[in-house]
Amino acid sequence: MFDRYAICGNVVTWNAMIGAYEQNGLDHEVFSSFHQMQMRAIAPDRVTFIIVLSSCTKHSLKNGIFNSIGLGRNIHARVMQFEWSKELDVINSLINMYAKCGHLNDAQTMFFHTSKKNMVTWNAMVSGFAEHGYSEKDALQLLEQLQCEGVFPDNITFINTLNSYIQPSALAEGKRMHIHLKYSGFEMDIVVATALVSMYGRCHDMISAQKMFRKMTHYNSISWNAMIGVYIHNGLGKDAIKVFIEMQNSGLLPNEGTFVRVLSACTTEATLALGRHIHFWIISSGYDDHTTLGSALMHMYAKCGSIEDAYNPSNRALLRDLVSWNTMISSYAQHGYGKEALQLYNHMQCGGTLPNETTLINALYACSHSGLIDDAMKLLVSASFDHHHRTLGLVIEHFHCAIDLFGRVGLLNEAQNLLYQMPFRPTSLSFMILLGACRTQHDVGRGEEIACHMFELDPDTPPACVMLSNIYYAAGMGVGGDELHSEGEKNCYA
Repeated sequence: MFDRYAICGNVVTWNAMIGAYEQNGLDHEVFSSFHQMQMRAIAPDRVTFIIVLSSCTKHSLKNGIFNSIGLGRNIHARVMQFEWSKELDVINSLINMYAKCGHLNDAQTMFFHTSKKNMVTWNAMVSGFAEHGYSEKDALQLLEQLQCEGVFPDNITFINTLNSYIQPSALAEGKRMHIHLKYSGFEMDIVVATALVSMYGRCHDMISAQKMFRKMTHYNSISWNAMIGVYIHNGLGKDAIKVFIEMQNSGLLPNEGTFVRVLSACTTEATLALGRHIHFWIISSGYDDHTTLGSALMHMYAKCGSIEDAYNPSNRALLRDLVSWNTMISSYAQHGYGKEALQLYNHMQCGGTLPNETTLINALYACSHSGLIDDAMKLLVSASFDHHHRTLGLVIEHFHCAIDLFGRVGLLNEAQNLLYQMPFRPTSLSFMILLGACRTQHDVGRGEEIACHMFELDPDTPPACVMLSNIYYAAGMGVGGDELHSEGEKNCYA
């Protein structure tokens, strides 16, 4: 790498250095060098701004939009200061930056104030609509406006538009777009065809997804991965595995994305043998040190009930990020290894990885299913105080786990007190958890009290009626006789 402090060259030299940092994903060095060149009285040019804005966009994807929009606005101010705001490629970079950071109002303002646009300009806006939750109609309206202005969209435009169709309600618009693509000659473009497969899968139209996939004349790893992912998204794990095998038979080697997808389809003891085969393949393919695959392998083994394989010495080395730690803690919790889950929770922090809300929920869940009351209370206290400055805050799900724990071990007074004293307004789920504990412990009186309280809050709560009936049944007080057993039951069946 360059030594920026030794550089006294011109803007071309600085651009080369900043560009090298940007290509290697070193965002901090990009921004620091951008600042240093100005401190040395070297004015940035259009290339400098394009590079720095690109790095800002990538920074937003890695670290969240709130960390990046301030940087982006600062760079925009510098663009105005050095009078590069009329250069179309700089404008495109700014629009793309605002769109990627989720600030579509700012992106639109620049877009509509730009008299001269090219496909990059339009694609940046369409992509912004697709990525940040705007409806498919918004993206389609922008596409139609593009065509009204005499600009013919390219395959990137269509792909960005298709990415906005993310739920079944968008299927009709998606099919309209498919017809448009067919007559525009883009349907058989391998990237567009793959986007169509994914669109149909997201909209739960598996027949159309399959037809589109089989219609394709060429395949690559992305198109195979898309079809595997579509099956998994729709809960069709066996079909995903069949496509994986078909991909192998075609002679195309799977990549990391393929392995991650197909491992998620191995979730039962019946698929454990295949999971082991895929694990061997991952090792022989040289992907065994990838953290993402390590998490997927651990999750697969845990789902298949093989905890020993999930946390064997070779996989243990892959516990490098929060996702993989959460996967293992959750797996231990689900299989009743409460103490082991708590040990992992402590080891994670000793290794420098800080927990988040999900980690704490998993750890409390482990306590609940193993009856570890003292450990659960320590976790709640620790989260309230020790982690407050680390952005780990308590959420209502944490208290639900604790209420469930008290109920499982028969401490219904403690469970009820916690329900009313937690710093959140109880929800219907909060009461249903306690009602479930009343059923388990055959506490009819408390069950009636909780049910009546739910009826006061919301008279239309059929689940409470069902649960109260289950409490009576579990206590040997079957309902349906000539005489109702209590005032609480009268409320249920009024």
